Amino acid sequence: MYLRVVSANNTFGKCTGLFANDIFAVLLARQWFDPSKKSSEGVGDYAASFNPIPPPLVALLATAVECALRCWESGTYKSISFTDHDFAKVYRRHSKSLARFEEKQPVNLQKRCCTLCKD
Repeated sequence: MYLRVVSANNTFGKCTGLFANDIFAVLLARQWFDPSKKSSEGVGDYAASFNPIPPPLVALLATAVECALRCWESGTYKSISFTDHDFAKVYRRHSKSLARFEEKQPVNLQKRCCTLCKD
């Protein structure tokens, strides 16, 4: 998955739209689909649970991306803890966005979640 996203010249694909940025596929590959890591739940016994990628996981990825962006908000890196206390509201906001997406465009959300799984 990660190899498809990052090409030889380190340029990303042309995914556009809500929750479609290539960073989602990169994070999924590194955290949940790396067979060299024992903590990669997306391979092995739990692989079926990740096909398609569940919307709550997409919301978690969006929350993690937002945390990372906040670390650089001032232009200089500042460590920010990724905690429930600090990011529960952010996660709920992304979850609500996904719920609205599913309500208005259920087929497109399903496609998006399936595409993340295949990438």
